[in-house]
Amino acid sequence: MKKTVEQSKDEMIENIDRNIFTSNTQTVSHESDKFILDFKAVFSQFTSDHKAISVTNHRVILLDANIAKSFLETLRTNIADYEKEFGRIL
Repeated sequence: MKKTVEQSKDEMIENIDRNIFTSNTQTVSHESDKFILDFKAVFSQFTSDHKAISVTNHRVILLDANIAKSFLETLRTNIADYEKEFGRIL
């Protein structure tokens, strides 16, 4: 059965990760063919014997160079708009 464009769009929407992830630290690196954005959530947690441990969750995004540059411009524009509305980010 041949899929229509609309069916493909619906399938893409169904595959969206709906788990919210809040990052409190990130690492950006690059290789010759891609940029690597590693968003991390680092927080303390206590074990059953009351020892503090550090827990880190990651979400990694790989972008080719053109997409990374476009993303940077989009982020700059959005930060400028945010600061106009809410004040300067320190």
